[in-house]
Amino acid sequence: IIYSTAWKKERPSESTFSAIERGYRAFDTACQPRSYREDLVGKGIRRAIAEGILKARDEIWVQSKFTPPSGHDVGTAPFDLSASISEQVHTSIARSLQNLSYKKAWIFMQMTTSTWTLVTHKIRTIGVSNMPLSILRRLYAAVDVKPGVVQNRFIAETRYEIPLRRFCRVRGISFQAFSVLKDESDVLNSTLVENAAACLGKGTSKGLAMHLMALSLG
Repeated sequence: IIYSTAWKKERPSESTFSAIERGYRAFDTACQPRSYREDLVGKGIRRAIAEGILKARDEIWVQSKFTPPSGHDVGTAPFDLSASISEQVHTSIARSLQNLSYKKAWIFMQMTTSTWTLVTHKIRTIGVSNMPLSILRRLYAAVDVKPGVVQNRFIAETRYEIPLRRFCRVRGISFQAFSVLKDESDVLNSTLVENAAACLGKGTSKGLAMHLMALSLG
């Protein structure tokens, strides 16, 4: 399970530290001040190391993201919005490395094959987010270093990404679901999901039951 640090406002340091205390060892953040405070996530991780909860930085998985200009507010973007895409990518990576000291994965919210090759020698795992299967197929065929992660919404509108997840499974690509609960409140609160949670046993959350039901579709 990956802990999302989005929308924590001024609390990412405390929430990240608390998550590490409770056993989380994988974290998702982004160099995008609108939704994340990557610098404070790094602060929480450094505190966990300093207090001995983590013996070394390598004990956790941390992934960050490059967000294109359209995903930033004027005045808070970590790079010059008028710069070339290559300069934006390099600046974003440099800022993330400064904030986090180290990370194991880098996910593109938007990319081209040319920008993909800019970071293959710097990041252990490269991935994509919000990418349909048709574009993922083209990317996979075009690049030498294949994507290791695909992070997409897990919702009924996209049929829970059944074809895309099959594509990923065959090729050893990790599929990461987000908005599992936020965008599916009607399904989450349905009688069907409530009954499934009851059948799975006492203490099973409706969220887990819904997730397992969706996975069973393919």
